Amino acid sequence: MASLHSCCFTVLCVCLGFSHSAFIKEGVQHPLKIFHQDCALKKDEGPCKAIIEKFYFNIETGKCEEFEYGGCQGNENNFQSKEECEAFCLVKEYKSPCHLVDDPGPCRALVPRFFFDSKTKECRRFYYGGCLGNANNFQTLKECHHRCHSGNHTKEPQDSLEVKDIAPLFTKTDVHSVSESHTQPRKLPRLEANKDTKIVLPDQ
Repeated sequence: MASLHSCCFTVLCVCLGFSHSAFIKEGVQHPLKIFHQDCALKKDEGPCKAIIEKFYFNIETGKCEEFEYGGCQGNENNFQSKEECEAFCLVKEYKSPCHLVDDPGPCRALVPRFFFDSKTKECRRFYYGGCLGNANNFQTLKECHHRCHSGNHTKEPQDSLEVKDIAPLFTKTDVHSVSESHTQPRKLPRLEANKDTKIVLPDQ
């Protein structure tokens, strides 16, 4: 079995284990493990010295796990409870991804996919980078139409704000709770690779 390496990105550090079995012939992961890209951020206790029990999503195990938060800074993969973590991070049939913005992810493949544009109310093509991104990502136009044009998706709240192309530190006050009956996502900046990004693929 191939050894696992990490992909680390300079502004927001994301560490994700890769193996040969995680890829299909076009170089793309199998169906997404996470609902939102924040859930791929590595555990970050922050620089402060408090001991606060929190939960984060471990993308390697696919589970929400407990950790000790220092009380300041850190990142958005930080939840008050296991239930909150699972509601935000796990891909579930009842959670509609149709309000999420298109997100190619930080990797650099050019895989044709489709996303639902909540502004135009249409399914549109985009190019997926091959890793991370979010759940508004469909392999076919038919799949996109079926998921998002059928009336089964939850509309985006009218008063939500959209934040683009910035990467400040966010606090958990920005997080909306997610329940089985209603999904209210955080509107967060797209995670993009830059010229300093280095992706390490598995050993042959």
